[in-house]
Amino acid sequence: MSALRALRGDASGHVAPEPDSETVLPQPAAPCPQLSRPLVCADPAIEASRRRALWSLCDGLARRAGLQPVFASLPEGVVPYAYPFRAPDPAAARALFAAEGLTTLPWPAHDSDVGLVHFLW
Repeated sequence: MSALRALRGDASGHVAPEPDSETVLPQPAAPCPQLSRPLVCADPAIEASRRRALWSLCDGLARRAGLQPVFASLPEGVVPYAYPFRAPDPAAARALFAAEGLTTLPWPAHDSDVGLVHFLW
């Protein structure tokens, strides 16, 4: 153990880390066993179809509620990971999508009227 590491441990009151912990990256942990099968069995075509269908569902809900989509349409071949929209009342938009079991996330503060319905989790 180096003198610096020993002093750092003494000063903080914590046990000094392993000698190579600052230079050797840990091996990635294996995914949760419950995720192994879905990851192995994922079908890209089914996932693309699912996400495009969610985009269409969200677009219909948003337009009927008077929300403005950020993009006018979904181009052919694009597989979205979210549906972005503009809403003057973010709480009402959250409730609209929550009624369909969908979660919205806000955009950064400078665009506080923009929200996203995420499709990946």
